[in-house]
Amino acid sequence: MPRVADFADAHFRHWKDAESLFDHDRWANADHLYGLSAECGLKAVMKKLGMDDDDQGAPMEREHRKHIDKLWPVYIDFVEHRNGGTFFVANHLMAGRSTTAMRIRTASHDRT
Repeated sequence: MPRVADFADAHFRHWKDAESLFDHDRWANADHLYGLSAECGLKAVMKKLGMDDDDQGAPMEREHRKHIDKLWPVYIDFVEHRNGGTFFVANHLMAGRSTTAMRIRTASHDRT
């Protein structure tokens, strides 16, 4: 039986690992996992909003198979055509989670 991609689960797993690395001053690896977490998070929202996927859960459209550095404008275009459902889904996905920017800002104040 093929494994089906679970972008929301991957988002939270990568975020948790990034937080652990960040807390141990392993910033380069944490940065990489924060990016992967963000990519998976955006794809989880897109999937909730109706992104077509194959039988393994991977995005069907080539433009949706981008890494985070190219995915943001694709994401914006995708959600702008989805009746404003982004806010609810994104907030639901990230409920109770801090953002990377907040985390880094807090850490930089702690170290000064």
